[in-house]
Amino acid sequence: MTSAVPSLLIEASGDGVTRSFHISFGFLQPSHIQAEIDGQATTDFTVSGDTLTFTTAPADGTSITFTRSTPHDELYVKPKKWARLPARDLKAAFNQVLYYTEEVHFAGDS
Repeated sequence: MTSAVPSLLIEASGDGVTRSFHISFGFLQPSHIQAEIDGQATTDFTVSGDTLTFTTAPADGTSITFTRSTPHDELYVKPKKWARLPARDLKAAFNQVLYYTEEVHFAGDS
């Protein structure tokens, strides 16, 4: 049986040259992307669009993983009482719930 949840763990190998990697899952903010090199968390990267770029190319033979961690303890969109909720905010609020649900499901499958 295949899962409808997208893979939230991207794995790659360092080659000492490649710095940029495609992010194949959705996310709300670049700060929601977490990366590890050989099992050690790193913040030496930037995210632009759907691309994660390390400051320095991971060394040849290193194991690279990145995933998404969507906050769930605070609303991403904070609606104001009696105000209209623009479509983009409604979509972002929905995606926050969707992404967190996917992450919970993914964690249960791993």
